[in-house]
Amino acid sequence: MDVHGRIREVLAETIREELAPEHQQLSTEDLIKALRQRGIIDDVMKELKFVTDVKETERTLAPKPSTHFVDREPPVLKKTNIDPTRRYLYLQVLGGKAFLDHLQEPEPLPGQICSTFTLCLYFRNQRFRSKPVPCACEPDFQDGFLLEIHKDSLGDASKMADATTMLSICDPVHMVLIKTDTFGETTLVASYFLEWRSILAAENGITNVAVELLGVGTESKVSVGVLNIRLEMYPHLNKTLSSEIISTQFTLERQKTAERERLFLVYAKQWWREYLQIRPTHNTRLVKIFAQDENGVNRPVCSYVRPLRAGRLLDTPRQAARFVSVLGHERAALIGGGGGKQEQWCTLLAFLCASKGDCEDHANLLCSLLLGFGLEAFVCVGTKAKGVPHTWVMTCGSDGTITFWESLTGHRYIHRPINPDDPPLVEQPKPLYPYRTIGCIFNHQKFFGNCQPSDAVELCVFDLHDESKWKPMSGEAIKSICPPGGTSSVPPFPPLCASTIDAAVTSNEIELQLRILVSEYRKDLDLSTVWDDHLSYLLSPALAAYELERTTGVSAGNEEFQDSVRRAVPDGHTFKGFPIHFVHRNARRAFATCLRSPFCEEIICCRGDQVRLAVRVRVFTYPESACAVWIMFAYKSGRLHCTEMEVIESLGIIIYKALDYGLKENEERELSPPLEQLIDCMTNATETDGSRDEGYDALDEGVEDDDDDKEEVEAIHSYKDVMKLCAAHLPTRSEAPNHYQAVCRALFAETMELYTFLAKIKSAKENLKKIQEMDKEASDESSTDLDELKNADWARFWVQVMRDLRNGVKLKKVQERQYNPLPIEYQLTPYEMLMDDIRSKRYTLRKVMVNGDIPPRLKKSAHEIILDFIRSRPPLNPASARKLKPTPPRPRSLHERILEEIRAERKLRPVSPDEIRRSRLDVPTPEAGRKLVDASVVNGGPAAQGKQNGATQVTVQRKRLLKAPTLAELDSSDSEEELGQINK
Repeated sequence: MDVHGRIREVLAETIREELAPEHQQLSTEDLIKALRQRGIIDDVMKELKFVTDVKETERTLAPKPSTHFVDREPPVLKKTNIDPTRRYLYLQVLGGKAFLDHLQEPEPLPGQICSTFTLCLYFRNQRFRSKPVPCACEPDFQDGFLLEIHKDSLGDASKMADATTMLSICDPVHMVLIKTDTFGETTLVASYFLEWRSILAAENGITNVAVELLGVGTESKVSVGVLNIRLEMYPHLNKTLSSEIISTQFTLERQKTAERERLFLVYAKQWWREYLQIRPTHNTRLVKIFAQDENGVNRPVCSYVRPLRAGRLLDTPRQAARFVSVLGHERAALIGGGGGKQEQWCTLLAFLCASKGDCEDHANLLCSLLLGFGLEAFVCVGTKAKGVPHTWVMTCGSDGTITFWESLTGHRYIHRPINPDDPPLVEQPKPLYPYRTIGCIFNHQKFFGNCQPSDAVELCVFDLHDESKWKPMSGEAIKSICPPGGTSSVPPFPPLCASTIDAAVTSNEIELQLRILVSEYRKDLDLSTVWDDHLSYLLSPALAAYELERTTGVSAGNEEFQDSVRRAVPDGHTFKGFPIHFVHRNARRAFATCLRSPFCEEIICCRGDQVRLAVRVRVFTYPESACAVWIMFAYKSGRLHCTEMEVIESLGIIIYKALDYGLKENEERELSPPLEQLIDCMTNATETDGSRDEGYDALDEGVEDDDDDKEEVEAIHSYKDVMKLCAAHLPTRSEAPNHYQAVCRALFAETMELYTFLAKIKSAKENLKKIQEMDKEASDESSTDLDELKNADWARFWVQVMRDLRNGVKLKKVQERQYNPLPIEYQLTPYEMLMDDIRSKRYTLRKVMVNGDIPPRLKKSAHEIILDFIRSRPPLNPASARKLKPTPPRPRSLHERILEEIRAERKLRPVSPDEIRRSRLDVPTPEAGRKLVDASVVNGGPAAQGKQNGATQVTVQRKRLLKAPTLAELDSSDSEEELGQINK
């Protein structure tokens, strides 16, 4: 643009129009007004480029809002030194059209963030990236790329490539279109291979091409849009080629490629037939020879792997594994659902540009990087839990060590095979990896199919030289379809690019945004927010240690971090932190994910005395602008209330300790699976949420079950989680509270019964101990005899067992039965007994459905059925009409007979008056009376007593003493009377 010429023209025109009639002088404002009206100032401003000072940029913490569309990641502008001895291809993108998916896309307003298109190019080890343009039906692509044709060892370095030399260069220009939405998520839109050699027939060295871009995956046959491309050769060719020569060259290359593919297909079919002849069950194994790329083209799986060196971007294989793990994990979109998995193995450029892909893309990239580091690496195709197809990487050490690399997480596992022929007493290694079966392994030169009897990973022996275990594919056949550097349909591998993200600036931006979000969130809860900058700074070592552990597997710096926190938190105060990991840089999305964790929500919403909050963000950059974002929220407070989650966790720990009460340190009580799962849910909240990786939710491979629609409770944090567990056992969710109350009542009743039972046992033990202490002295001799007898018995039993072992015994067959941890019924609740009967199918129930409907008799309630039964029976007689037998007389008891005898009057005999008078006058002495009584008792009757002086003897009737019968005598007399009556 000739700025000076345009300004001179405007000034001359303004002077002629304004100054001539009135002969007035023009001011500066008049001239500027004239330039603005004609659009000269706007054109000049568009041409100007402002360079910001680096130091001034570093001092800026938060980005200022822009009033127009701004490229968030501007490409680094470099001055290219053009070599006059080389040939260049200038590729210009002059806009696009017919992007019908964005037909209704509104025009972006100034300052508004909108979705953008980005075009990525790769040609002969050269990578380019266009400026982002707003998504529209006709996107405004206006970019040019200078591609060097004479590259590396092709041709003579001192000689410029002519048309014939360039015709032999069959590498296409790989173009990938990426869409970035308003949240920063990228999507692969199209992938196209541009044939540029048609310019060799252009007379003026310029040609225009309309490139129709097709979709990816299931939309690979649908047009996405059209790009207008202009190709120009620098310097121009002195001699061009005819179009017939170029078309002939294209035909020969296609025929040669098709012939190689046909021969490899014939060999692959023969290899597969031989593989099935080994064992017919091999048909069900995951042996993958071909895979579809993003354009729906079938390619050999060996073509997706090639040694890739990262230069100085990656230093170690473990760092390479970490880089692959921070790339996004996303399954290919499947239209229509159905629970299946879309087949799509992306080419390396498409995977790197989109920064996301499926497990196959991650495994191919990791295997290529490990091959570049000189390791013997293979891609493994198999399954994991629940038979879900999966791919991972395996490396073979020089000492025979087999190591599995999980490309989605960066974890490493050592494989130790299990020998099924070992005796049961031999301790077998417990596999820690999540893989279940393996069908085949491959790299860029080898392909092996698993032909062992079992395809279980823990039973497989990875001796690749033993063809009885691994069936190899011909190396020549693989080399023919994947030639190194030759003419092939396999897309070339691009090199890795350095990150364009400033880690320090990005960390500060995300941290400031999170502080604003936390303050606003607490403000909605009527809580004030006070930030502790010093505590935030102290969290940096912990985040660095977390990333170091993910990269190298070594934990370091934990002691220094704990010591610094103890010094920063006063005595009597509480400190709590929550780290979390992401693979994106969206602060609002990360904050929403953090709030889903009850631990993080507790920190953000904490209440107490002298609460100080802290947040720290640390961004670790990797090649291809991939990043690992670590965020840690923390607080320190003087006094906090105990939360419901802490109570549940402490209760679970107390229950677990109570179950192990009385056991030795090396002993462990075996728990039933439901009880073990319950205690695990109550106590594993820290492990579940503390290491949550939002970028990939399948840490340790035990978690990623997308096909399982059943809602599972990973941890119990509140009463709602308890209700979820109860609802899982019941047909309707509304019965969960009643079921929970019934379980609590039953538990309380069993606890009281157990308490009473234990109290009785305790008292009985104490009484028995007292008795044993009393009888200890008397039983010393007897206990010695018993011990000798026991020793003799044990000696006899031992001799008998040894004799049986020498001579052999005939054993009975024992039927295998499933282990039941709770075999006794009284240990189960009625609900558990019912569920156990249902699962075991102990009873065969009759069908109640008749023609798809329940019979009317089964629709009645129990009360109605009982009433119908009563009404169907004959009527009963009234109670008054019944005639009962006379009641037999009840025999009298002993007490009644004694009272009856007492109440009866006894008949007394008459006494004469003389005897009465004599008895009154004759008063005997006490001694005489006592002798008289004794004599009467001894003799049993009256006796005559004479006086010693010879007096006349007087006969006196003496009194008799009657002896009352005892109760035993009365009982015997009654029995004798009854026997007498029976005899009569």
